[in-house]
Amino acid sequence: MPSGSNKAIELDSNNASAYAIYTEILLDEGNFEDIQTAIDMSQKAQALDPNALETLRARGYVLFNTGNFDEAIQAIGRLLQSTTSCGICITRWE
Repeated sequence: MPSGSNKAIELDSNNASAYAIYTEILLDEGNFEDIQTAIDMSQKAQALDPNALETLRARGYVLFNTGNFDEAIQAIGRLLQSTTSCGICITRWE
């Protein structure tokens, strides 16, 4: 586990944002041997705070990277509906 994410989760294991960010770090590193860990982290984030912007973005990102495009579109659609400031949602898809 990347050290910053590990520390954040250790400090607050109920922090959905920490799990969501960890999901994105794993995917950004391109280590797809850890894809199940990324899936698990995004599911944990979703369980803790299903409507948080970071959670929706991480969920869409992991679904996209695992080939679940229809579900990814739904997650990103919910994200876009949840905010008028789309900077958080667009950065992953550029």
